[in-house]
Amino acid sequence: MRYILKIGMILTLVLSPVLADALYYSNEKSCSPATNDQNISFRIPHKVVDDQTTTLNLNSNGMSEYAVRIMPENSVFGEKDDSIPYTVTSLSLNSGNEKETESVSMFLSFFSEKMKSSFTRWINRGSKYLPMMRKILAENNLPEELVYVPLIESGYNVYALSPANAVGPWQFMEQTARKYNLKINRWVDERRDPVKSTHAASDYLKFLYDRYGSWNLALAAYNAGEGRIDKAMKRANTDSFWSLAETNHIAKETKQYVPKFLAAKEIAAEPAKYGFDEFENAEPIDYDVVYITPPAAISFIAEAAGTTVDKILSLNPELKQWCIPPKVSKYKLRIPYGTKDAFLAVYDNTPELQRAMLRPYQTKKQDTLRNIAKRFRVPADVLSDINSYDITERLAKNTTVYLPPSTDIQKFADRETTTVKHKKRSAHRKETRGAVRVAKRSGVRSTSAKSEAGKHREAVKAAKKSNNEAKVVSTKVKTGSSKQRNVVKVVKNETAKDKLPSKQPAKHHKSSNKKV
Repeated sequence: MRYILKIGMILTLVLSPVLADALYYSNEKSCSPATNDQNISFRIPHKVVDDQTTTLNLNSNGMSEYAVRIMPENSVFGEKDDSIPYTVTSLSLNSGNEKETESVSMFLSFFSEKMKSSFTRWINRGSKYLPMMRKILAENNLPEELVYVPLIESGYNVYALSPANAVGPWQFMEQTARKYNLKINRWVDERRDPVKSTHAASDYLKFLYDRYGSWNLALAAYNAGEGRIDKAMKRANTDSFWSLAETNHIAKETKQYVPKFLAAKEIAAEPAKYGFDEFENAEPIDYDVVYITPPAAISFIAEAAGTTVDKILSLNPELKQWCIPPKVSKYKLRIPYGTKDAFLAVYDNTPELQRAMLRPYQTKKQDTLRNIAKRFRVPADVLSDINSYDITERLAKNTTVYLPPSTDIQKFADRETTTVKHKKRSAHRKETRGAVRVAKRSGVRSTSAKSEAGKHREAVKAAKKSNNEAKVVSTKVKTGSSKQRNVVKVVKNETAKDKLPSKQPAKHHKSSNKKV
């Protein structure tokens, strides 16, 4: 034992430096997020914002003409690929950095060639949100070019969901969204609300710019998180995004984010220059705001407002259920413009149960919300919010519990009846298999065992029809192995000619050494 301890101490002294180096380098790699080639993400470059204006003053030498070789997307900040030539004219730059010129040119080619139809669809989709977003950015004294951040983040899709679970047009992660007062729960996800998420994004971008003093780094931090950018700047000993992009301290996605944003901004500003037709200008979103008392189903709201469910959801994309949140005193809802008075007249004169469109269900003995939720496949916390009962609370028999309007109560009642029948058939199959196993151990042919089991089932059916009484004796028989098996023995009734089993449950006796 003494020698083993000495050997352990020697190995510890020898391996400690090696383990320390391995831990350092593994942490260094983990500081950068995994590259996600499926997401097209982007952001802003070196821009100086005057505190008294909302326009950008770009650090550039004006309009220039460059002939550069465009690299495929997977080789940005890597080796050039001479097989893809592309000439960019009048490229507006924010600095004289060669890497910036090359990478922005590459994404101009990427968007105007490979992604042309998608890029056009994104711009057309976002045109109805742009006036609102520009107004909110101006209120926060931010440059209006930031309205193109959602273009590269989500294509202005309010329902966008990334593999990393970022949600909404501005692609907020849950932790950051909660920090900027966006609600996320079973009923709503305000990351999908274009108005509220734009307010939150404005606050976040303003914080990042105040932190770094550079829009390049602010946007890189928007993509990767300020913690990763801080570590990367410290390790690379630089405060320049383009110098940082040539290192391995930030992920490929973050390296591409700024040039993607620059390219998207250039095309959106001058589409004809890059081979695009003029983009569509959809009607800006316009609506009335009402404050209503729950409960209320979205289908009822649409009917009261004289519109469709799709229209209500397009104005309120944060809603996740069939109704507005039930546990709030008032809910702020958007409805089509010009329908406010007519909507409130209908809403205020409709009973609560009719507005909610819920389905009543009478509880059974020892029911709880958890049992009911499992039975009808409804989230238990949703039932708790609707009915104001605790999930584990035992409810009295015939208590009325309200279920979502889409719940088919009869369907689930039929399913329970089918389940009982299925259990009976399963019991018959298990009985047959058990008889066959016992027969094999006893040296009896399996066909005979199956036949006996079949005769027993027929006897059970006959007993139910004739209502005759019989006795079923169950004994445990010890066969050649040490395991105990149940064998059912049917005893003749004194008054019946056929073998009729009793309706009484079988009695189980302790095993004996006697063979049957």
